[in-house]
Amino acid sequence: MEFAYGFWQEYSAISHATFQGLPQIGIFLAPNDMPHDDQAKIDDAAEQMIAIHVARVAAVLLCTLTEVQVYCRFDGANINRRLHQVWKALIPVPEIKKLYDGRFCKLMEEKGIFPD
Repeated sequence: MEFAYGFWQEYSAISHATFQGLPQIGIFLAPNDMPHDDQAKIDDAAEQMIAIHVARVAAVLLCTLTEVQVYCRFDGANINRRLHQVWKALIPVPEIKKLYDGRFCKLMEEKGIFPD
């Protein structure tokens, strides 16, 4: 549910250039129309956008890997411990913490996926 109603709704708005999506990408659409003194804001906004989206991509991959591990229960390579390590590293991002608390913490506990 979080994917459908959370940041995926934001991505849909951005990709379809709806009114809700324009505030996030408007600065990138007409950079030459900004006053010269404000052009440095574009670089800052780009770095912020990249940081947000890299974390989200990592979350999608981690959710997928966790679901696969829950279903297949692969042995070896310390997969369970590594999943927990990556979740722990990404938890400071509020959106990822919400995903973890909403589904994956309980799921891993119920299915016996422990950090060792």
